[in-house]
Amino acid sequence: MLRSAMLLALSALPLAGEHVAIRPVLHSNGCANAIVHEPLLVYEVRGGTLLGPVDLHLVVYSSGAARIVDVSDADFPRAAIADTDPDEVHDLIRDLERVGGMLACDSSGMVTDVPLRTLTLLKPGTDARAHTYSWWLPENANGVIELRIEQFIEELFPQF
Repeated sequence: MLRSAMLLALSALPLAGEHVAIRPVLHSNGCANAIVHEPLLVYEVRGGTLLGPVDLHLVVYSSGAARIVDVSDADFPRAAIADTDPDEVHDLIRDLERVGGMLACDSSGMVTDVPLRTLTLLKPGTDARAHTYSWWLPENANGVIELRIEQFIEELFPQF
């Protein structure tokens, strides 16, 4: 009995200090989603410009957790984590879906000295459906999507 309790306690160590929402939801695969902490958005801006390289990576989770990393300057990389209300995350995803984030296609043209932006949106749950596409310039819906993501970054990570 003591051995079982010790193993159970040790298995929880990787979660120590993590903020997770606990609302079990039974999915079609039969697994309960007991820890609601799935990525819903992955956004990357990466490439070369006349001023130097750009490399920014943002991941936003259903629990409200978010992580941003900027290694554009290899000598001074920056990273931050933050938590927000899960409703804010769902508002962001809903806004991006509303302007075509789950339907958009890769840009067909090629440009130079502009970093590539890649967005992956995932549906909530343990067996999520996702949509990924990339673009160079913030034209049409891509401009609206990029602006909304930048607003989210400014609100959650004002130091970026």
